[in-house]
Amino acid sequence: MIQETKLSQSTIQSSTNSFFSDFSSSTKYNGLVEQSTIKVARNRLFQLMSYMDTSVPFYYALHEVITVWRFIQLIGPALAAGYDNFWENNSVAKTAVGIISIIFHFCPPKYRHDNGLIVEIIYVAIMLVFYIGIISAAFVYKKTAKLPKAVPPLLSLFISSIMFLIQPMALEMCGEEISYLIMNRKTQYHIGLEIFVILLVIALFAVSFWFYKNVTSISITFRPMSFISVLNNAGVYLTTVSYFITLITGIAAHLSQIPKIVLTIIAALLNLSLLLAIFMPGSFIKNYHNRLIFSASLSGGLHLFMVAIYLILGKHASQPQIFVFIALIIVSYIIAHFTLKKIELNQLVTLDEFIDNIENASAITSPTKMVQLLCTGMSNAHPVCIEWQLFNYAADHFPENVYIWPLFAKFTAIYPEETNLLSYIVRNIVAKKLAGSLAKNTVIQANQIQMQRENSLSNDLKRKIAHVQKENTSTKRRLRNIWDLVIQGNINDLEYSINNAYNSVNKTHNEFSHLISLYPNNRFVARGYARFLNEIMGDIQQYVAWQEKIRVLQRGIAVNTDVTNQMGLHAYPALPVTASKALGQTGIVSESESFSTLGDVEMDEETTQALTEHGSLIRSRIEELKIPAIRNIRIISLFLLIVLMIFPAVAILVYIPFYISSMTTPLEFMSYLSILRSFNFALPLWAHHWINENLPFPSYDNKPMFSKPNFTHIPTTLGGITDTFEQLKFILHECSANLEKLGTFRSFERDNAILAPVHKVVFETSLNYDYYTSINTSYKTTGSIMSFFLDHVIQISSLTEEELSFEMFNSPKLLNPYLNANSLAVNISDALICLTDYIADTSNTFTTIIRLVEIIVSIVFVVIWIVLLIVQLRKLKRNKMEIYKCLTALPKNVVSSMSEAMRVLKKDENDTSRTTEADTELNKQEENMLKIFASASDSNTSISADIIIFSICYMAMLVFAIIIIVVLCETFPSISETLTRNAPHLDDVMGTTAYMVGIFLALNNAVIANMNGYNGMVEINKGIGGRPILSSLERVSGRLETYLKYYHRARYGSEDLTEPPFEGYSEQIQKASEILTCDNTSEIYEDIHNTYSCFPVDSQILLFEPFVYKFIDPVVHDMPGGRIRTDDFVFVEL
Repeated sequence: MIQETKLSQSTIQSSTNSFFSDFSSSTKYNGLVEQSTIKVARNRLFQLMSYMDTSVPFYYALHEVITVWRFIQLIGPALAAGYDNFWENNSVAKTAVGIISIIFHFCPPKYRHDNGLIVEIIYVAIMLVFYIGIISAAFVYKKTAKLPKAVPPLLSLFISSIMFLIQPMALEMCGEEISYLIMNRKTQYHIGLEIFVILLVIALFAVSFWFYKNVTSISITFRPMSFISVLNNAGVYLTTVSYFITLITGIAAHLSQIPKIVLTIIAALLNLSLLLAIFMPGSFIKNYHNRLIFSASLSGGLHLFMVAIYLILGKHASQPQIFVFIALIIVSYIIAHFTLKKIELNQLVTLDEFIDNIENASAITSPTKMVQLLCTGMSNAHPVCIEWQLFNYAADHFPENVYIWPLFAKFTAIYPEETNLLSYIVRNIVAKKLAGSLAKNTVIQANQIQMQRENSLSNDLKRKIAHVQKENTSTKRRLRNIWDLVIQGNINDLEYSINNAYNSVNKTHNEFSHLISLYPNNRFVARGYARFLNEIMGDIQQYVAWQEKIRVLQRGIAVNTDVTNQMGLHAYPALPVTASKALGQTGIVSESESFSTLGDVEMDEETTQALTEHGSLIRSRIEELKIPAIRNIRIISLFLLIVLMIFPAVAILVYIPFYISSMTTPLEFMSYLSILRSFNFALPLWAHHWINENLPFPSYDNKPMFSKPNFTHIPTTLGGITDTFEQLKFILHECSANLEKLGTFRSFERDNAILAPVHKVVFETSLNYDYYTSINTSYKTTGSIMSFFLDHVIQISSLTEEELSFEMFNSPKLLNPYLNANSLAVNISDALICLTDYIADTSNTFTTIIRLVEIIVSIVFVVIWIVLLIVQLRKLKRNKMEIYKCLTALPKNVVSSMSEAMRVLKKDENDTSRTTEADTELNKQEENMLKIFASASDSNTSISADIIIFSICYMAMLVFAIIIIVVLCETFPSISETLTRNAPHLDDVMGTTAYMVGIFLALNNAVIANMNGYNGMVEINKGIGGRPILSSLERVSGRLETYLKYYHRARYGSEDLTEPPFEGYSEQIQKASEILTCDNTSEIYEDIHNTYSCFPVDSQILLFEPFVYKFIDPVVHDMPGGRIRTDDFVFVEL
């Protein structure tokens, strides 16, 4: 085998050139077969990753931090932080685990339901930006062989850190969202959006997994990475299983008990299976990485089994469970340390047996075990491995194994002096047709490494240099064409020739950049590039720098760091710096010397310094030259961008909150009035109920007429209080605060005709009011809603301080709020309608103004843009002509010398290209004729194309500016329309509440009047104020109709479709359902109260109407003068 390695390197490389050609292009077999888009993209990404390996720092410390972070993410799912019923609710342990979960899932469990979709969308946005960025960078690198300085480090940092860390977060959120959907639990957003985002997350995760498995994890170099492994199978297995564990525990989080237990046990088994990653061929390099994975696997699996046991027993974990888990991790790590150390020692003992007789390795019959021995041997620099004896033996005895040869190549690639051995390995991989991406990528990347270390002139490099030299010759010819036109004074055709020359220079420069990236330490490539810098670019400083590099390379010293060697020695610090026994030294092929003088232009130090100073002076003057038209274009473009695009956009965005505030002011006005209407009925109702549930009635066996309400939940709208008297005091306080806030609108739009009636009834003395001095005595007075309500608050507050007595029913303090409630409610409702009309009118007026602004601004922008475009094009053309005339004004002898300098002369006898002037140039006269014809046909088109492109870009800027203004302006009509369509709901929703309270107010009065006439204070069937019971019941009926009208508008919208249903209705019904729960939905109740409570909240609201009519209809229609059946068990229970 050793004899076979002593082949010529060029002979060995020829068998792999076709593979690299396929890798470097988008075709196979020299263009006969087109490669698929995916393979082309993959190959571009391979090239980009190889470029990043050589152009970014290694970030070793960062990778170790990410390793520890990923270890935490491995053990994180075992804590079951998102499980509904594992940790005790509201316990310190649950809170602590929630905080800890931020480290591995970023979002605490209690916020995941509301914010899970937002987190997933952020993940989708990040990944889309990354993939767009990296694919763009790959294709830009393919085209230009370079990237902006900040791009490679950013991509490298993202791939090695963020890309690993955000996958578990996304899968956890995705799993919990799936869990909610399976359990048919209400999601925060529309179910269609939830499903779409879940599918998008899964699709992007699949792409990320493919990217990791097929691009970032496969490398013949020891690319720094968290949990770095020799071969990629262990790393791929670790990430795959850990991600599935995260997804499974996320799905299990909110399922019912049995599915949750089953999935938890599956997750536990998968966690234990992570141990397999440690013992896979080519596993993790660092010992403590193996111990971390061993610890995470064992402790996580055992703890998940404990979680399953807790779930089976129906128990909840508490704070000690956290310490149990920590103890499991520590114990598992200690076990891992001794277990793995013992395995390593046994492997080293086995390797020692091979030193004296390599044939002892025949006892190793498993390729997997052989790979493990090889990795252990290299990690400890065992002689039998670093001298390649065991590698040779393994390759001979397992020739078809897909791991042995790539492993051999990976370690061989560390040493530059083993280039021939690496070539031999590659040839065997090709000859044996080893399948799989690992083998193919090993061939491709090994060829790349060989080229990076190439210091001689191979046949393949000859072809590449010849191709670039042809581009260089073509560029010189195009530059000469420019000076020929200057001599002729033909300024009309200069632009076309200059464009061609400019594009040709860029193309040649890119070709050289590609060649230098492939052969960074090759003196022949360096000579060609130095010649290009001198003859084409005229950059003497760079030329001198590259000449110095050439001198270094000629002495056999590399000018660029061998990153493959550096990464390998860092991964295996015990390895020797150079190979112990190089199986074939790479020498300089004699044929390369034929190019030794290629492009050499030796200059003495004095000449070099003079040329450098002269060239620097000319270059600085050219760079300092300012073309007025270009400067004007920049200034005007900046003006248009800032003044006509950014400034209006910012101004609109700043004004939007003020506009919303101005539009919400009448909404606040409506809100306070609507609440006041509810207090209008609530104050007398609660005062009346408080008296009747505490004052004993002699005619009712000295018992209060009403029993105290038995609240099944604490009403937050009543201050979380269950006592009627305390609730009354809370309502008085809230009413006072509401009146104070309502007073701030006294000056709001006083001169507006639509709001004039509102100001009149709310703030001015214009309302008629019956002021009662006793139960049968009243007089007329006038006032405002504000003054009357203030009086009601004062009167009822005073009433609450008095001792309970029947005289309270005859007191003005109760009579006035009670008997004037209906008229005040009607006036407030009318005011609310006026406010709704005001909002609609204001919205329509502002929308009309916005539409006019959009039209005017668009017209003004079009005029400004077109005028400025014409001015700039004329000035640009004028400056071009001035420049061209300056060129034609140069001395003819100077221009002729420049033209002759660009002539492609016959090379001397040492020039291997052997290009003659007859081969590369046409006759001067014929060439000029061709130039004339070519220029006549293309120059005008070129100029027109430039003008068209500039004009299109300029007009695109105009369109974009108009779109920005129109889109932002459309925000105002959108806001106005939304407010206009939904403003009536302030009246509808609060009106439903107000008139339901008003129904009880009239019904309570009718009940007591029907039973005993307030203990004889008034006649039977007459209520407070001497109102007949039929009048009170008619008020109940009228308020019930109003209540249903408001309810139907809030629930279903208006009949004319101008008012949509209230968007928050379903959400509020859901919240009410969570509060008003049925004790047992499967039980059949016999009492009305529990039966009624088990109906859906929507049905309970609708049943309110028939229950009310059940008791008032017999009295009003069937038996006028009859009694309300207060002894009916339905009435009693409800």
